[in-house]
Amino acid sequence: MTYSVFVIVALTIHVLTNVDMFRKKDHIPAIKAYRAFLISVAIFYITDILWGLFEEHGLSTALYVDTILYFSTVGATVLFWTRFITKYLENCNKIVSIIIRAVGIAFFLGEIGIIIANFFGEAMFRVTDTCEYVVFIGRHIMLYFQIAMYGIIAIFSAFYVLRRKEELQRRYIAIFAFNIILMVCIFFQILTTHIPFYSVGLLIGISVLNVLTLTDSKEALKSEYLHEIEAKEEKEHELEQVVTIAYKDALTGVKSRYAYVQKQELIDKEISNHTIKDFALIVFDINGLKRINDEFGHDAGDKYIIECVELMKKFFPEESLYRFGGDEFVSIIEGKDIDKIEAKHEEFFELIKKNAKEYKPIVSSGMSKFRADTDYAFKTVFNRADKMMYSRKDYLKEHNN
Repeated sequence: MTYSVFVIVALTIHVLTNVDMFRKKDHIPAIKAYRAFLISVAIFYITDILWGLFEEHGLSTALYVDTILYFSTVGATVLFWTRFITKYLENCNKIVSIIIRAVGIAFFLGEIGIIIANFFGEAMFRVTDTCEYVVFIGRHIMLYFQIAMYGIIAIFSAFYVLRRKEELQRRYIAIFAFNIILMVCIFFQILTTHIPFYSVGLLIGISVLNVLTLTDSKEALKSEYLHEIEAKEEKEHELEQVVTIAYKDALTGVKSRYAYVQKQELIDKEISNHTIKDFALIVFDINGLKRINDEFGHDAGDKYIIECVELMKKFFPEESLYRFGGDEFVSIIEGKDIDKIEAKHEEFFELIKKNAKEYKPIVSSGMSKFRADTDYAFKTVFNRADKMMYSRKDYLKEHNN
């Protein structure tokens, strides 16, 4: 009973001192990893308590099953401990982090493997009919492996202590202390099976972690995590700006050629998949831009382009307009606006004819609707609209010279 009492006390202290960690659901990677480690330790304590009770009461079958769970949870504590280290020491060398994680995984898999081997031969332990617990070489190998692993991590931590700034230095000291404590306790656990040295080692090690740095640095961890989130949000904002620039024409404010190409590809895909809805195109070409550029300069030409675009916006939704060339624009009309598009286009043409007589901005245009029975691509609709546009361009030239 003494064995189980020691572990019950350890479990009680463990839960009371880490209650905040168990209750709160922080999304900080290091704290999430530490919580997983603490949970695995709590489960291990339960298996260790049961081990002492089953042995004392001579329950050999229960003791055998619990011993399997005991060694499985030992493997889990090591796995989650190594995972926590790599999250907690975030500036740790990447290769070293990979090695630490790999060692933790290797130990866990090795522990499971030797437990399985124990079913077929006495590789790790045996429980006799009289409830005598007998250990074999496999147990010692895994415990010595743990000592070696904790020793290597302790050496690594000591090596980095003098090379880090104060906050990170304290973290490495905490990791170093935990590993040294576990090394010593596991060594004594090898010598005896009837004193819960491993449980005691975990209790002392975790208490040292809490005292040295975790409690004090939780806010620092949050600060670092928030800084990472802010940096990520800033990058996302920059990406949004880049996308906005790519999709928006700098001079006129309508959508760019890049956006037009993307839209064309989408419509072609929908036509190919027979999922396209009705749409219409209005193709625009600004008249007289070359003459204005040659006679008055490109600044005057830019001003003229802007005036022409403002004219388009009065008749066609701004979000439908794309600039796909220097003086070439297109409006892609979808949804409820299609029903009125022919009338709107004729109104636009009437205004342009009037402008041509009054020496105001002139924009030639042509319109076409998608025909589901004959149109096999966006280009076929565009070509009809383009042909109409050139026809009206010729009309405007003939009647205003």
